[in-house]
Amino acid sequence: MAPAPFHDDHHARSAWSWLRRRRRRLWPLPLFAGLALLLVWPAAMLAIGVFRTAPPGMPGGWSVEPLLALPGSTKLWSAAAHSVLLALLSTAVAVVAAAGFAFLAQRTDLRLRRLVTPTMVVIYATPSLFHGIGFSLLGNPAIGFANAALRAAFGPEAGLVNVESGPGLLAVIAIRATAFTYLLLAPAFLALDRAHEDASLVSGVGRFGTVLRIDLPLLTPALSGAAILAFVAGLHSFDIPLILGQAAGIEVLSTAIYDRLVHAYPPQYATASALSLLLVLVAAALSLLQARVLGRRSFVTVAGKATRQHRLRLGRWGLAGNAAILAFVLVAVIGPLLSLLLGSVQSVPGVLDSFTLVHYQRVFQRPGMIDAVRTTALLAVGVGALAMTLAVLLAQAGQALPVPARSALRLMTLIPFAMPGIVTALAVMWAYVGVPGLRQIYGTVWMLVLALVVVALPFAMQAAQAASAQIAPELTAAARVSGASAPRALLDVVGRLIAPSFLTGWFLVAIAVAGNLDVPLLLGTPTLGTVASHIYQLQTQGQLGDATALLVTTMAGLFAAGLSGLGALRLLAVKRRRPALGTPRVPRSSTLERQAA
Repeated sequence: MAPAPFHDDHHARSAWSWLRRRRRRLWPLPLFAGLALLLVWPAAMLAIGVFRTAPPGMPGGWSVEPLLALPGSTKLWSAAAHSVLLALLSTAVAVVAAAGFAFLAQRTDLRLRRLVTPTMVVIYATPSLFHGIGFSLLGNPAIGFANAALRAAFGPEAGLVNVESGPGLLAVIAIRATAFTYLLLAPAFLALDRAHEDASLVSGVGRFGTVLRIDLPLLTPALSGAAILAFVAGLHSFDIPLILGQAAGIEVLSTAIYDRLVHAYPPQYATASALSLLLVLVAAALSLLQARVLGRRSFVTVAGKATRQHRLRLGRWGLAGNAAILAFVLVAVIGPLLSLLLGSVQSVPGVLDSFTLVHYQRVFQRPGMIDAVRTTALLAVGVGALAMTLAVLLAQAGQALPVPARSALRLMTLIPFAMPGIVTALAVMWAYVGVPGLRQIYGTVWMLVLALVVVALPFAMQAAQAASAQIAPELTAAARVSGASAPRALLDVVGRLIAPSFLTGWFLVAIAVAGNLDVPLLLGTPTLGTVASHIYQLQTQGQLGDATALLVTTMAGLFAAGLSGLGALRLLAVKRRRPALGTPRVPRSSTLERQAA
């Protein structure tokens, strides 16, 4: 019996040495396990929920009747047709408009070209509630400011603008899709090599023929990839159809899911899950198609010499280009912003008779508003930090993984992009409410955190992958050779280099979280709400002035936070360029001498 401890120690040392030898192969397992719990498990539970006869967390049986009833529902077919039609038309408008603005901003010498990129960034970063309520005040057929101005100028029958219609809904969605598509196309237009165009022109091909034969083939990967992403984003649209589509009687798939979960009695969880699964499968197929399209060809042209970027002179067409830029800025940004500002200081929005600040005074006296502001701020900061940290870890892990594991990681990170917010909220509900140990987090802020991290992960992944792609793997390898551990190398090398991009992505994710509407509407409670859910409740209750005042206050807070973040980024950039006080600049040639000393 005496040798037993020796054998136990021997086996323990053998197991520990085996783990140490295998750690390079086993280290991705915790990462994949965490992603499976966060992303794959909710999606799988959503598919299981299609066949459940009871709400999440309640005992029930199994049935296929909700799935079989979908083909016979005329209302659902109408919602699906509206979703596809809006996504197709908005994508077509957005790709054409974004390509035109990218050409004007990146390839011409127009005076107003510098307004294009900031305008698109503002539109992309602004919550959808801004455009939904802003355009409702601007183009409402009864109280819209645009119609009021037309009637004042041309008579009482001159009001022709109506955003609460099919064309109006399409126009508002297309404006947001244009900004999103432009940000994808602008780098591709900037990377075009002018030498190819010059060679075509010298060969006798005209300007129009050069665009068709040279520019468009080079831009095909960017255009096709942006079109697929814009179409998926159009299918996911929720806030704007919920605000503008309900007044016009237009229902899309996302609002149909919300209606069957909130307004139906009893809630039709199985039907909503079936619709959600259909939306996820379509979006996932398009996401995979987009990955294949962008994986075959590059967005840029590579030349042996420096690329010449001479800007084109449009001549007499320059006036039309400047007018198009100015018109877009006025319609997409200035118009809804002025409508919100005017609506927040009027006793009755849309009636230009008196001005008052009563809406600002009354909105923060609303029960639960201070708690909603606090919850929104905590969610924006916390979810932004969690999503960006997870995205950076995934981006770095993807570079070190073998090809099969990298492909699996890519497929897992595509799941959030295929799931709109309302679907993510339903999937998280199915995944966690049914587990006895996790059921207690339902109705708490932690459930919102889980769902919002999944929703925000695609935004964070874009920022993290763009920043990580600029860092050569040799830098972290050199740190490891010098004796630094993997976490230390990641923090000291990668962390410092991508700090500006990390902060920028954090801020953009925080804005998206602060303006998210679908997740708080579904997972919130009467005592747990966000500013976005309060704005929507005020709007649906007819208190449009209070809703507008709260939205203006929120936008002012986000603008102030953006200015503070921009100042922090500038200070960080100056600090990175300037050595510490009292530290002499050391020439690069003396580096080896210092190391030897």
